[in-house]
Amino acid sequence: MEPVRNRDVITVNPAPAVIVAESNDNHLHAPHQALIMEPTTHKVDVVSVRSVSPHAVVAGLMAIAMVVWGGVMMARAGFDGAIREPQVSLLGLTGNALSGIIVTGLGLVLLLSALATDRAAIMFSSILIGIAALIVAIEPNVAHGALGVERAVPVLLTIGSAALLVLTAVVPTVTNRTRTIESV
Repeated sequence: MEPVRNRDVITVNPAPAVIVAESNDNHLHAPHQALIMEPTTHKVDVVSVRSVSPHAVVAGLMAIAMVVWGGVMMARAGFDGAIREPQVSLLGLTGNALSGIIVTGLGLVLLLSALATDRAAIMFSSILIGIAALIVAIEPNVAHGALGVERAVPVLLTIGSAALLVLTAVVPTVTNRTRTIESV
């Protein structure tokens, strides 16, 4: 390979180089000689970790369904008159503005737990929802029918919270680790 002349620095390899010392002294063999160090490559160990929590995904989906149902109940029933009147229906499930407020509030608590992906918080939220729904399922006319729900709404919430509780307790978090060595 023929040397390449570049700014009075002679390099054998056209790769990027670092000039460490340059001299114009007469004791060197030629004027403007330079000591050239080739750059070194460093290896970096990169570890990527991705995890999916199935319990958090299911809790988030259940929470979104609860918030949407409660929001539609509040929007349809309105707040013009008494909070317990009128009774409205969504997908065959009846309720009023009060039941919409309660279900939306419980859904938001569950959604915050799902976003935190904390098993204990999701389990606590599902137990809270399950107990409240079970009470209303057993006694649908609680508070003289102020909630305006039929048995189907609390039964669905009880079954959903029980399934979420079991899922949270049993299914592990899926973790995928990838290790690569990159040159810098």
